[in-house]
Order: sequence, then C-alpha cells, then structure tokens
Amino acid sequence: MEILLPFLSLFQICKSRLSGSYALSLIRQTFLWDFNDWNARGDAIITTKLRVMMRDQQKKQAGRSARQDQLSASEAAWLFICNPRKLKLRQVRQLDPLRRLEEELEHVYQLTQDFRVMITRRCSYMLGPWLAEVKRSGIPELRSLATGIYRDYEAVWAALTTPYSNGQTEAQVHRLKLIKRPGYGRAKFDLLRLRVLHGSAMPNQRKCV
Repeated sequence: MEILLPFLSLFQICKSRLSGSYALSLIRQTFLWDFNDWNARGDAIITTKLRVMMRDQQKKQAGRSARQDQLSASEAAWLFICNPRKLKLRQVRQLDPLRRLEEELEHVYQLTQDFRVMITRRCSYMLGPWLAEVKRSGIPELRSLATGIYRDYEAVWAALTTPYSNGQTEAQVHRLKLIKRPGYGRAKFDLLRLRVLHGSAMPNQRKCV
C-alpha cells in the first residue's frame, strides 16, 4: 500500500490541475516505471511531465479561445453597420479593438454609422455633407459607394425625401419566385397563377406583404 501512495497523490494533483484524459495518460505512463527506481527519479519526472502537460493544455485552451474571438470579414462588417445600442456586450468587446486598431478604421466606422442614421431616419440634409466627407477620406471602398450614389443621385434623394417605396413590389416579386421555384419543370403557367391567387387570399399572406 505504501508503494501506491505516490501514485495516489499524483492522481489527485492531475485530477485537480488537468483534464481526466491527461491525468489517466500520465498515470499509465508512471505505472510502466520500475517501482525500485521510483525514489531515484520519480519526483523529478513527475514534476517535469506535469509542467509539460499543463503547458500543452494551456496552449490548446489559448488557441481555442483565440479562434473563438477571431472575427471573419463579414462579421466585422456587420458590427460596423449595426446600431451600437443593439449590440451585446460580447459584440462590443469585439468591436472596440477593431476601432482602435487603426485611425482609418475609426474613420470608416464613423462614416458608416452616419450613413446608417441617414438612411434609417431619412435625414436628407446629411447626404451632401456625407458624400463630401467620403470624398475627402480617400477610402476606396466608400468612394466607390459615393460614386454609385452620385450616378443615381435623384433616386437616392427621392428615397430620402418621399414616403413612397418599392418595397411592396419587391416583396411580391420575392413571393412569386418562392412559389415558382418548387414547381420548376413540373407545372405550367395556369397552375402557377392559381397558386399565386390562392396565396394572396390567405390572411397570413396579407400580413406578410
């Protein structure tokens, strides 16, 4: 029983500091040693193995947490355009380092938020100053957006200053495509017409469009 005491203490250390698989692996390795040689080298080898295995586990945990915190380009772009009041605490912690990473990124964030406010609140008076600020910024991606807005300036201005929208038309076209897709290659126009008219008569459809 006395010869097992070092192994029992080792198991307690492993159980408290390492995961179960690491602990069992270390115990199996120590049982392969010669019991007579335990006092000569056991303590030093245990200490070394514990340090190595704990270091490996810490590296894996650090790598796992780094992968979880790493954002894709689409996720970062979403954080930039999203309303900051609707962000969760985890998203705020992801966004702040990006904004502080470079001065240009902070400038991009401010311009993006100004554009979001201008569109969602229909602030037509912000359009001219925003386009001028984008032109001065020299950021290629935003300047490309500004070029497209200048190309359709009248349409953009009308969208910001009038209460009319083509959202109803776009919604009906989208619904028509959803109905048409399952019958592709199997149904003709007569059946498609009946399905569209039948769907238009349903109460829940009138609420969706």
